[in-house]
Amino acid sequence: MDVLCIMHDLRYWIRRFHRFSGLVIGLPFGIVCLTGILLLFEPQILRWVYADYYQVPAPSMSQSCSITAVSREISGQLPEGMTLGGLKIGKVGEAWIYEVASMRKAELFVDPYRREILGLIDHDSGFFFQVRKIHRWLGDTLDRSGDDLCWGRIAVGVVSLWSVLVVLTGFYLWFPRSWSSWKLRFRWPLSAGGSYARYYQTHSWAGLFCGLPVMVLALTGLTWSFSWYCSAFYSALGADYSQRRIPQEVTGKECWPLWDQALCTLRQRHGDPVWVSFQDSELEAGFDTRFPGVCSVQRYVLKKGNVRLHEYPSATEAVRSIRAAVVAVHEGIWLGVVSQILTLLWVCSACYLVWSGYRMHHFRRKVRRYRPGRISCCRISDAQD
Repeated sequence: MDVLCIMHDLRYWIRRFHRFSGLVIGLPFGIVCLTGILLLFEPQILRWVYADYYQVPAPSMSQSCSITAVSREISGQLPEGMTLGGLKIGKVGEAWIYEVASMRKAELFVDPYRREILGLIDHDSGFFFQVRKIHRWLGDTLDRSGDDLCWGRIAVGVVSLWSVLVVLTGFYLWFPRSWSSWKLRFRWPLSAGGSYARYYQTHSWAGLFCGLPVMVLALTGLTWSFSWYCSAFYSALGADYSQRRIPQEVTGKECWPLWDQALCTLRQRHGDPVWVSFQDSELEAGFDTRFPGVCSVQRYVLKKGNVRLHEYPSATEAVRSIRAAVVAVHEGIWLGVVSQILTLLWVCSACYLVWSGYRMHHFRRKVRRYRPGRISCCRISDAQD
């Protein structure tokens, strides 16, 4: 009997914690989810809006492009103070995308066949930057050059951690205490009588559908919020986050001839890749897999005076692989468009959890205020267990 009383009290306080937490973090959690939905299809939207930047006229068979020659000619067209950084080369008929070394996060689109600049996209400005600013820092500003705290970044991290506890307690409350209650858990929501019962049932279904994916999104997103969590996350997966960078033997214009030689070697060894990305003395290449829109990535280190492709150090390769997986999972691109659609459904369900949770709270307050003689909605949900 004592055990039953303890379990009943535990369930009561967990339910109180779940409801109170939902009220506290519901609004910021909903904002993070809604902005995440807007960012989910950012690559496709940018390709649609700036279609002239991404696509170039198909070259003739006689046209060939040298990274060194194109880079030198494009450098001469840039305004004073702007320098080229890394380079990403896609399929034939796609523009080359240079990073701008003098800007933190900007892409310069170049037609390598006509050797002219198509346009520039600065990802530190514009609509998607403002959305990302809300998504990551709740509208606050992160000073990357100083040590000032970004309170919005901390708030998003706290909300993400708290949301994991809310999901876990939600799973606990969903699990029936008796065999006879299993039928109620899977009852069709529209068949439930009353507005509160329908909200309660759809809330349970939505939590069951998106609970685990939302936890994964929150746990991966926390790697951008707290440095201590990021280090612990990678350590738990057997990697040292401090080993994510390797010394660069060549930088700047000295890299261009090395990139030309490395690209020829890569094509001789593995055939034509889907895309190739150069960053100083590092090379990443993506190759087709059985899943449309999903590439297998291979990484190499380029040594000065040596055209052979050297494998990454094992410690750095582990960190880069985990980082790529974290980004793919959090941005919903781990299975191409299919995973993006799934992630969209999961995040929309999470938004509905916030909405239905506030609606149920409103119903409970209304019952307590105007019908004190009737059984409260709290007891209604208890009876459904």
